[in-house]
Amino acid sequence: DLAILVDYIGVNSRLVPLLQRWRIPAVYYIAPQEWVWSPNSRLTYRLAQQMRLMVAIFPEEARYYAAAGAQVCYVGHPLLDILARVPGRAQARAELGIPEEATVVALLPASRRQELRSVLPILLQAARLLRARLPQVRFWAPLASPRFAAPIARAARRYGLDDLTLVLPRPSPPKAHHLLLAAADLVLAKSGTVNLEAAILGIPQVVIYRLNPITFWLARHWLKVSVPFMSPPNLVLMRPIVPELLQEEAQPERIAQLALELLTQPERRAQLQADYAAMRAALGEPGVLARAAKAILEVLDSETAARGDPRRRSL
Repeated sequence: DLAILVDYIGVNSRLVPLLQRWRIPAVYYIAPQEWVWSPNSRLTYRLAQQMRLMVAIFPEEARYYAAAGAQVCYVGHPLLDILARVPGRAQARAELGIPEEATVVALLPASRRQELRSVLPILLQAARLLRARLPQVRFWAPLASPRFAAPIARAARRYGLDDLTLVLPRPSPPKAHHLLLAAADLVLAKSGTVNLEAAILGIPQVVIYRLNPITFWLARHWLKVSVPFMSPPNLVLMRPIVPELLQEEAQPERIAQLALELLTQPERRAQLQADYAAMRAALGEPGVLARAAKAILEVLDSETAARGDPRRRSL
């Protein structure tokens, strides 16, 4: 009766013609980030025409697709609801066995194996430099998968971080990396959803991202990919609220310096927290998941009513 397309455009773009052929109305939830990358106007306008509704989770996303002619419902970001269940700092530290007085830096290098090769060595080198300046710092890393434990531990030993503590995935909420974020004083992470999670939880962070040099060159010079920012917190407000270092800028010395500033300069942390508050306000109010469900069910009801379907129900 209704198709809900979620996120990944590679598969979903192939489903849309089939849905149209079968006259199945479609809603897009977590739309393609055309508003971030160099816009593909053909894809944008096609989606605007084909979707009964675009359920937007970012303010700029809502404005972008509305300008293209789409019917848009802005609901806010689902992480506002998901992270509401994450415990506070004291409880998170108690669950992980971290002393209250300890200075903890969380390293989040990878959710995929290729990122272990491109991002992990840089973060470990930065951690070694940071420890040289702040010997009391302790480093922890959550594992996206247990299979990452051995390669991360080997790499940590190679860079002199034998005491890096690894946190295994948990079978029940909160997720291991959410718990560690809540317990941390600082996060060093690759660009991705984890940046937004850290920002919502109020944890200072330095963001890096590195691609294969050939891939990066092709994206920039051949595909003409152009992005204002890489990390989601900066994209929400379209200004640099968290430090992000892309490609050749992601050097261990620079990462360590930015980390040191966030750990030792109260005024720097205060400004970051003020920016985080503005970012959270821009993401909407809690109740995101219920608003998204309501918007989708309203589309379903209108479609079944138009067909005279007896299964129509009252919201």
